[in-house]
Amino acid sequence: MRKKLPLLLLVLLFFRCTPQSDSIAEIVATTRQINIPPGKIPGDTLQVHFYAPAAWTLDFDGEVPWLDVSPKSGSKGQNTSVITVIHLNTTVSPRTDSLRIFSNERTTAVPVKQPVTDLAVFPVSVILNNQAQQNTSFTIASSGDWTIVPDNFPSWLSIQPLSAGPGTHRITVRSGEENTSYDDRNTLVRVNTAGTSQNITVTQKQRDALLLVADVLNIPAEGGLFYADIRHNINYTVTIPALFNWIAQSQDPQPTKGLVSSREYFRATAGSEDGTRHGMIIFRGIGLADTLHIYQAQTDRLIFSTRQIRVPQPGGIFTVQLRTNINYDILFEDDPHWVRILQTKTMRTDQLQLEIDPLEGEQGRTARVIVRDRNSALSDTLTVLQSPREELQLSPSEIFLEDDTEFSVSLISNVPYNVIMPSGVTWVTHSGTRVQTETELVFAASPNTLLTRRETEIIVESESREIRDTLRVIQAPYAQHPFLSSTLPGIYTAGAQPLAILRPFQDQYAVRHNNNGFTFRMQHLRNGQMFSVGPVEGDPGPEEEFSVLITAVGYEQIQQGLRQCILLRIRNNTMWFVDKNSREGFVIITDIP
Repeated sequence: MRKKLPLLLLVLLFFRCTPQSDSIAEIVATTRQINIPPGKIPGDTLQVHFYAPAAWTLDFDGEVPWLDVSPKSGSKGQNTSVITVIHLNTTVSPRTDSLRIFSNERTTAVPVKQPVTDLAVFPVSVILNNQAQQNTSFTIASSGDWTIVPDNFPSWLSIQPLSAGPGTHRITVRSGEENTSYDDRNTLVRVNTAGTSQNITVTQKQRDALLLVADVLNIPAEGGLFYADIRHNINYTVTIPALFNWIAQSQDPQPTKGLVSSREYFRATAGSEDGTRHGMIIFRGIGLADTLHIYQAQTDRLIFSTRQIRVPQPGGIFTVQLRTNINYDILFEDDPHWVRILQTKTMRTDQLQLEIDPLEGEQGRTARVIVRDRNSALSDTLTVLQSPREELQLSPSEIFLEDDTEFSVSLISNVPYNVIMPSGVTWVTHSGTRVQTETELVFAASPNTLLTRRETEIIVESESREIRDTLRVIQAPYAQHPFLSSTLPGIYTAGAQPLAILRPFQDQYAVRHNNNGFTFRMQHLRNGQMFSVGPVEGDPGPEEEFSVLITAVGYEQIQQGLRQCILLRIRNNTMWFVDKNSREGFVIITDIP
């Protein structure tokens, strides 16, 4: 019994000190004191943990413009609020206050202390693009006088001001000349005070390059492996438009840096009997792109250019192309009396002319014309369908365009027809007609600069106007806009240039979920840059509007505050949306993959 008594006392003491019981009526501050570490800069955060016996609020005792806390209210239980550093202490002595927590008619105070900042330089590195007369900035906070020594400045760099007294000062960095090389260049800038010093790295970016060694490749009809050589000093992506599904990348792209040569491998399927075909592969970096054109030779076969022809009731003379380079015979299946051959030409591209009699009665009829190699089993069949009625049908009847610039629909018709484009609509045009194994109507769509989808209807009508079909074309918001090709999370200008993007292996990011939605945050731990957007409330769909709060530290070009945005696209765990007013674009991750 004596051995069990100390254990029983420990258990009773644990349950008395742990604020998990509903009977606890006091506020218990797990964080006893908040000491702001000297290395914290504006935008950095600390957490305060406490137990509240009921609904609670908290705030600082005095006017504390140098800190912020959120949330400032909540419900009963274990809670965490986040303190954000707003300003550094550039006075001559530490400053203090108290964070007071109110709950259940009780209050408790957590002391807060911020030390004197002798010298803080943030961010610890800044970047200029390669153009001349470009500006950026960094911040110096100090409790004493400071100077920047310009002795070792390179000719391409200027900095103002070079000295000042106590306080927080924004320092302007300017490029005096363009960097025409294919490498970054940088220098160290030293900031001195009476007792300490710090360095900041200033980098001017390289001249970007993304160049194909050859922009045209001819590949054989049998297809197979081929490659493209690229000279580049930026990361790039490889895009094969969906229209060219006979080309596939043979391996994952390997982004690299520095002006180097890379080789990307691809594979093409065997060519078709439909003639030489043309494909494209697009290599795209930020602000740069180059296109490789692929031409594949036709496979020599004995084949009709179309597998069937549809003939109206009056009949007539119809011409069919026959692609071959062999000797062949022409046969009719079941010897139909209503179809006759007018002429043939023994050439690589033959013309087969068929004379078809008028149809009597209400029953359609079918004939088959067979071409057969005289020396092998190679053959092909043309089906002739004659109907007593006019036929005209589009497939599909509706097209949805995201990034496509060209699209086509299949047309089945046995009569002459007209394509009637909508009046006053200029963003979609009829490019022409493509006759392969079936008839295709080809159209082109221009980019959609609107933040809303747009749609129109195209009518295909028989010349007699007795029959018609309608194609509905819907184009997504911002279709073909280069911003939608951006895959790195961050914020982009209206012209799709990055203002702040996630740099793998340098930045950290997090997605925080709470009752108000989710917030995306990325932060560079060394240079103090931070960017966050959110919360994104609910589950918005494309073209829906919502508000988000933008917070940015170390990104002077980004305007902070509440933004009214429109969602453009969601793919897996990535979301693309645009500021409704400034047209700045945001790519954020909705969940940790």
